[in-house]
Amino acid sequence: MASPPSTVGTDGPPTVLRGVRVLVVDDNPDVRELIAAVLERAQAEVATAASADEALEAVKRKRPDVLLCDLHMPGIDGFELIHRVRAWERTGGAGAAIPAAAVSAYASLGRRLRHARDEFQAFLTKPVDPETLVRTVRDLAQR
Repeated sequence: MASPPSTVGTDGPPTVLRGVRVLVVDDNPDVRELIAAVLERAQAEVATAASADEALEAVKRKRPDVLLCDLHMPGIDGFELIHRVRAWERTGGAGAAIPAAAVSAYASLGRRLRHARDEFQAFLTKPVDPETLVRTVRDLAQR
């Protein structure tokens, strides 16, 4: 069985995420833009949000295939955001649960992340490795 094509460092544009809609939520514009650029290079359709409120509106407007959510944001953090997204899904908002990955610079979230396991299917530590990011989004989109 052939291995999947590499998505980073190839001569032509990678296509592994073609057609996958991803919502990137991060209050840091540099991080948000970097993640979006990596995913767009893999041909994902990327929308971004700078806050949980923006993200909720974006989810309701056009359901993403994958949600990438920073955990440490001012106001409503990523944990509360995913709770609100899951509540919206349960009340008929989206059907099946949107696959989601938590993104954080804090690898030692321990207990809080364990409690959110049913809501987040993956965890990425900042700085995010581009190949790991693309592979994680691909795996989540295939769920």
